Amino acid sequence: IRYNIISIKLLRETMEHKHGKDLTEGSIPRNLLMFAMPMLISNFLMTGYSIINTVWLGNIVGELAVGAVAISFPIVFILIAVAGGLGMSATILVSQNYGAKNYPMINKVMNNAFMVSVVAGVVCTGLCMLFSHYIISAMNTPAQIFPLAVGYLNIFLLGMFFLFPTFIIISALRGIGDTVTPLIFLLISIFINAILDPLLIIGIAPFPKLGLNGAAVASVVSQLITTIAGLIYINKKFPLLKLDYHKFRPDFKIIGLIFKIGVPTIVQQSLISIGMIFVTAYVNFFGEKAIAAFGAVGRVESIAILPAMSISMAVSTLTGQAIGAGKHHKIKEVFKWGIVLNCSIIVSLSLLAVLFPRIILNAFVHDPEVLRIGANYFHIVASCYVFFAVLFVVNGIINGSGNTLITMFVSLITLWLIRVPLGYYLSQKTALGINGVWIAISLSFFTAMVVSLAYYYSGLWKKDTVLKHVAPAIEIEPIE
Repeated sequence: IRYNIISIKLLRETMEHKHGKDLTEGSIPRNLLMFAMPMLISNFLMTGYSIINTVWLGNIVGELAVGAVAISFPIVFILIAVAGGLGMSATILVSQNYGAKNYPMINKVMNNAFMVSVVAGVVCTGLCMLFSHYIISAMNTPAQIFPLAVGYLNIFLLGMFFLFPTFIIISALRGIGDTVTPLIFLLISIFINAILDPLLIIGIAPFPKLGLNGAAVASVVSQLITTIAGLIYINKKFPLLKLDYHKFRPDFKIIGLIFKIGVPTIVQQSLISIGMIFVTAYVNFFGEKAIAAFGAVGRVESIAILPAMSISMAVSTLTGQAIGAGKHHKIKEVFKWGIVLNCSIIVSLSLLAVLFPRIILNAFVHDPEVLRIGANYFHIVASCYVFFAVLFVVNGIINGSGNTLITMFVSLITLWLIRVPLGYYLSQKTALGINGVWIAISLSFFTAMVVSLAYYYSGLWKKDTVLKHVAPAIEIEPIE
């Protein structure tokens, strides 16, 4: 009998060192919370420190710096969309194979996903750096902000390359039910950033005073160190995910699945980012104070969306493991508890934003007109946060089954048929002004939720899961 020695060794190590967690066993709400909490803490820490950066920039460099960072968001989000799409592929493939106890395939997925991420990182960051000047110009960026935005973005993009392999590492860990280790990686990154940021922004000797660009440089250095630390750690501690640098040979079946799952997610997130470019351009039309308000509310809103994102990823991973383990009955319970948990958290945050908008925004900006615009945004948009709370849970289940093409179409419909055209019409062709943009955003949340729920209840997502395409890819190679 001929076996693949490497696969046997990997399986033995896995049995001896049980890394990961079967999330289909035990209480579903408990597993959702236990999985989501470290990820939520990670996201809060990351966003919280990003907010602290905004406070530094707004109070030291000025409100123009806040606007410059806001303008760069859509371009950065496009890169995050690509990295996140590849990461989603890793999570789904790893979680379904983990549920099926197909450990050798998990290692193959990890190696191939890592290779793809490195190539994608080089290509995507290179293209964005090449055309960033033209994109920022096309967004109707005010002349006073333009040089700040270009300088900040071109430096920040250098660190985005390292985000690609980091996303694969974190996503694979989540696929086996581990969200604690990614939290440790993030703590390392934040610690380094926390030290470098004030040194480089203010210019504390011997560091030069770089202002806005100092924040970008600090991000690049912290991301580089975190990526290296992550690679070293998983190779020593996680046999399931160990990267074999000497055997980086592409498996085109797996790469095909990575793109089958990842490309719709990339397109979906990219469409959202491109839509943000249009929305930002609409806001830019109303001047510097409008874009400063948009940048400030964006920082606050990034907090509100974190619980929804964390619960969605938990739902996606539980769904993937349930499908892999053949426990399809568990998915209804995942759906129910995901809705309960997500809506409970998001409604509370929504009330705070609606009732106390000026108090919240005053941490970032102080101009009365900027505060007025931002408060109007929260009065209109924050009251609709419950819609995306439900949407994220439904999309988590659909994505966990591998049907990422559907969530892409939902984004395509709601963004390009609702948010972008309606935002232009209401803000430019009616007396609503900039409030028309806020109304369009709210309506797009509602439409996306309705369409996703309709697809979920149709049951069509159950008919095609990734696992049946993965299982035949297992090969027992002969001893050489």
